[in-house]
Amino acid sequence: MDPTMLDRAMTAFHFLSAYHKHEVVGIENIPRQGPAIIVINHTLATYDAFLLAGSIYQHTGRVCRSLGDKAIFQTPVISKLALKLGMIQGSPSAGLQLLKEGHLLIISPGGMRESLRPEKKRYQILWQDRMGFIRLALGAQVPIILAACPLADNLYSVYENPLTSFVYRRFKFPIPIARGLGPTIIPRPIALKHYVRSAISPPPGPEHMNDTLTHFHGQVIEEMQKLIAFGLAHTPALQPKEVTLPL
Repeated sequence: MDPTMLDRAMTAFHFLSAYHKHEVVGIENIPRQGPAIIVINHTLATYDAFLLAGSIYQHTGRVCRSLGDKAIFQTPVISKLALKLGMIQGSPSAGLQLLKEGHLLIISPGGMRESLRPEKKRYQILWQDRMGFIRLALGAQVPIILAACPLADNLYSVYENPLTSFVYRRFKFPIPIARGLGPTIIPRPIALKHYVRSAISPPPGPEHMNDTLTHFHGQVIEEMQKLIAFGLAHTPALQPKEVTLPL
């Protein structure tokens, strides 16, 4: 972690936070000490995760660590920036080591596949076959804290197209066709709000036990879907019918 880069990152955070009038509901659910896995939805903008991490640093003084997709570390310039900001290439052993050291670890289980969802699939999470973060929580016996930012999906309109699908399937690399403000790639100046749920403690037992793994995975997915629905219900222009989640 480069201290100079952290200072620069916080300068960028203040700018983006003001641009999006960013808020965090439930920041008190972030522990001030000890390890935890903060699980977020993945959007094309991606930097909504940075906004959350900046708010956590601002309110608790804790620097969140993150596991990045392999493609990030295969991209010149971006890979160096990611390392200086404390990101490391995602692997079970790397995540476990960070948790053993007592860090807060931000994970986006849906990865780039989730970020490339077309506009008609906004607000959906694609975690059904992503079990790694659940195994990590069970193996390390650390809580999962869900954080959703539903309207980050509205920063861009992402269009479904065969080129994006082919390149991602073949090379695991994102080539989205999308637009933001007007016909540009500037993200829309939408007010963003993160909703942070209270911690979900993992059940005891070996992480390889299929029943435990499947049940906990299903529980976490269900709670994230509720959290996203809760956030949408509190956006005047978007009013889903059934939302019962209390924070």
